[in-house]
Amino acid sequence: MARGPGGWPPCLDELADDGASWAEVIEAFLSTLPPSTARAYRTGIRAFFAYSGKPPAAVVAMDVLGWKRALTGADSTVKCRLGALSSLFRHLLRPRETDGLSYVTRNPVDGVKRPKVSMFDRAHPIQESDLKRILGALGDSRRDQRTRTWIIVHLMTGRRRAEIARMRWEDLEERGGVTGFRYRRKGGVADWCELPLPAVRALEAWRNGATTGSVWGCDENTLVRRFKRAASDAGLDPTQIRTHGIRHLAAKIMFERTKDVKAVQRWLRHESSSTTDIYLQAIREERITWADDVARRLLNE
Repeated sequence: MARGPGGWPPCLDELADDGASWAEVIEAFLSTLPPSTARAYRTGIRAFFAYSGKPPAAVVAMDVLGWKRALTGADSTVKCRLGALSSLFRHLLRPRETDGLSYVTRNPVDGVKRPKVSMFDRAHPIQESDLKRILGALGDSRRDQRTRTWIIVHLMTGRRRAEIARMRWEDLEERGGVTGFRYRRKGGVADWCELPLPAVRALEAWRNGATTGSVWGCDENTLVRRFKRAASDAGLDPTQIRTHGIRHLAAKIMFERTKDVKAVQRWLRHESSSTTDIYLQAIREERITWADDVARRLLNE
């Protein structure tokens, strides 16, 4: 099938009701996502519209069901593809700021059953023993102190790598006597995350009097390279160690403590909607005991 400009299927060259092409509308949606997420979503969304040959407004549940049946790969891959498509349609359902209208009237993915895949079955956490070895391989230099602090904050908050990498000193603030930091999560949504005490202590030790600017003084790629270097120094294969595994390990430990998958999903902000203050208060006690577990098991505190 011929491709439209930008690699999108020709059906997306058609115009939406606001005069923009569907390809432009989808590109605008993808631009709100972190780069790695946008790349993964682009692959799935492009594959669906190449299969259906229809613009979004014409898509129905049977189109999605047929595509699901045609997909190959693991259940987790199928679920991710459907999730990407569903996220697009949720975006298209939101009223536009310009005229208050929506691009579509329904989310056709809602009528299609997704494979049941536990977030823990498909997660790839770093083993506790490996992370201890990485922390143990770090010395006293400022670069190693930065890497250690980054690991601790990543582990204690469970935020995504990019969210941690973008931290600025002026984003740190107290709310109700609790220290945390402001950040933008997936989709550009403003949020605030509590910093458990071990993370606060690590940041204060690293701060060195700074009050503004990047917390880390380098870009995300540099943080990743230093982490991989520490893994190599610890005698591990850096190609088998993923920084995202820190987030999965944090989720695994929290799940062991709470036995509540939904609570962990919300804590990880896997859903695009904001968590309510009532919910945050309900799990605060579990979060505190969870942080104690992390500090004891991995930081010797």
